[in-house]
Amino acid sequence: MFHYRVLGPLDVQRVGEAVAITAPKERDLLALLLLNADRPVPAERLIDWIWGGAPPSTARTTLQNYVKRLRHAVADCGAGRDVLATEPGGYVLRLDHGVLDLREFEGLTRGAAEASEPGTTPPRRPGCVRRWRCGRGKRWKAAARTG
Repeated sequence: MFHYRVLGPLDVQRVGEAVAITAPKERDLLALLLLNADRPVPAERLIDWIWGGAPPSTARTTLQNYVKRLRHAVADCGAGRDVLATEPGGYVLRLDHGVLDLREFEGLTRGAAEASEPGTTPPRRPGCVRRWRCGRGKRWKAAARTG
């Protein structure tokens, strides 16, 4: 099982071992796909995320190569190639066999809110805080807001 962590520095683990995804633009691609896990992300949005307002003329082809490398990285660690699927006009990262810390965090906070009485402070959930790690950058916050 894969553990994807975006609440702090981007990290991918399989059975406690780090999955090496070191190229900055591939990490950017993975970050946006994880923030939109199980939902298709249009190629144009990915291109804009990776290169900002000035993509190279080869952006679409380069994006396809980044996707190919990410597929190989997760496939080499035991995940199927369908984890990162091509959809009409874009790509989707499926979490069928993985855990995303952001989803765990959202579930725990939602559970705390549902467990509290209206008008009272929700009970503390230490598990929420343990999932949050230091180092979350501005680009991540912007992606989460627009996600």
